[in-house]
Amino acid sequence: MSFIRKYPLATFFILVYAIAWLVWGSKIAATFGWISFQLPENLAFFGISISAVMISAIADGKAGINKFFSRLMRWRVRGKWYAIAFFIPAGISLAAIGLHSLLGGNHQIATIIPLQGILPLFIEQIIIHLLTEEPGWRGFALSRLQENFTALWASFILGLSWGIWHFPLFLIPGTPQASIPFVGFLLSTIAIAILMTWIYNHTKGSVLLAAFFHAAYNTTLVFFGTLWGDLRVFWFYVAVTWIAAIFVVIIEGAAHLDRKKTLTAT
Repeated sequence: MSFIRKYPLATFFILVYAIAWLVWGSKIAATFGWISFQLPENLAFFGISISAVMISAIADGKAGINKFFSRLMRWRVRGKWYAIAFFIPAGISLAAIGLHSLLGGNHQIATIIPLQGILPLFIEQIIIHLLTEEPGWRGFALSRLQENFTALWASFILGLSWGIWHFPLFLIPGTPQASIPFVGFLLSTIAIAILMTWIYNHTKGSVLLAAFFHAAYNTTLVFFGTLWGDLRVFWFYVAVTWIAAIFVVIIEGAAHLDRKKTLTAT
């Protein structure tokens, strides 16, 4: 208990890595026939939010829990941030596909889900990320990282940690990650983390908006097929994401990724 109170952030990362890698490790081991069972895959994702709640309760008590949950459904933010969170991921995918096409490449969209499947998938993804990843990554880890680092450095640390957390998925055949280079994925999670910090700080620490962005990101990847097909599309996606992230840093400043310092009461 004393270790958790003294090092809540370190404890969080240790727990989420241990849980997820144990779950995905069991799947890898089962694939090779080393064991005859697999741990429930949902545990890897729910382990993030469960760890965040548990550590908040131990480290910060009732006040910490109240503050933690107050961020989850913080929906009263300016409407433009909903639009930004929805359209930026789509714009990045479209730009990547456009660059690929300009260089003579072909790329088909809507091969995994049709146009009418976007809204159901998007809503499902919001619920999933609001219950699993975002309470931990943004609601817990990002808030604490920004107490000791600039917003840019906090985003870099979190993006790197977030990306490495996915590493076992690259060893499991059939996952989206198995078809793309790990280095490219890692670069993309860092750039995406910068964009998400920008949105999070401008919406007074809204985990809901973070989940909204994460859901839009995953939905557009599936609809536009950015992770499938010619790898050039994927690398263009990484490059455009970084261009967007660099633009935000230049315009908003590395210290807060928010010129007006909106994130004041979290």
